[in-house]
Amino acid sequence: MHSAANLTEPELLALASVAARGSEHPLARAVRRYVQDVQDIQDARGAQDAGAGGELEIVQAEEVGGRGRRVSLGDGRELLLGSRAWLAEQGVATEQAADSGESEVLLACDGALSARFTLGETALLGTAETLAELRRHGLALALISGDRAPAVRRLADAVGMKAEECYAGRSPEAKAKLLAAMPQPSLYVGDGLNDVVGLATASVGVAPLGANSTVQEGASVALLKPGVAGVEVAWRLAHRTRRVMRQNLVLSGIYNLLALGLAVAMPIPPLIAVLAMVASSLSVVANSARLALAGEREPQARQQSQQVGALGTAP
Repeated sequence: MHSAANLTEPELLALASVAARGSEHPLARAVRRYVQDVQDIQDARGAQDAGAGGELEIVQAEEVGGRGRRVSLGDGRELLLGSRAWLAEQGVATEQAADSGESEVLLACDGALSARFTLGETALLGTAETLAELRRHGLALALISGDRAPAVRRLADAVGMKAEECYAGRSPEAKAKLLAAMPQPSLYVGDGLNDVVGLATASVGVAPLGANSTVQEGASVALLKPGVAGVEVAWRLAHRTRRVMRQNLVLSGIYNLLALGLAVAMPIPPLIAVLAMVASSLSVVANSARLALAGEREPQARQQSQQVGALGTAP
């Protein structure tokens, strides 16, 4: 946190906590967690005024999707929490943005800049490997973000994405338009309210674990893993499912043709006909059950390969 006003750190933390309260934007939640961590440390050290944010009353709160948040307090003050561009549109004087690879959130009180929060993003473990595997499957990848270009490039470099695959500074509506212009069918992964429009525009919308409840309800697929790790698993499962469906159709067709030929050639007792129908259903169920068996074997095989790779790279 970088202070830009004549306010004490506890006062700034209290204002930031109130401004970010109730927001589902990932950066606002990160600010809220940072404030809570700092206040916990101050409380442990015996600071009496560290939690003063709880005394501030919110009269009205308005969130502008992908831009920022406006909060009116009971004492008449107005807080703005959001991007540098949005605060500039609201008439707040901001200094020149530093060309750093970090995300930033600015806080203003009554039209004057109060603080700047710089947030470093770290990709989840295994994200680069997952994206490389999806690329090997023939998928074209794109990183579409509302964040600043330096922060997007920094994250892209960390996960092995190229500069031409990055689209920074996109509003929710711009994300949807860009997605609609891309080759179809498309798959979009998002976890925040700013991604709702993109999820609805894509052929398949995917919400990872920890996504906003509204996002999960609007997505076609809800993953049980955070990040994009589950996308590759879902992709493999979808391909195996389609292959098994085709096999079941072929098996059913062949079985019915044989059964129909036997029924025309000779009389079949009712009990034999019933057993034949049961055998047909069992063959389809047994073939479909291979999906579950393959799903259990895959994590074990992947874990073994990781262990072998770790042994091979050990000094």
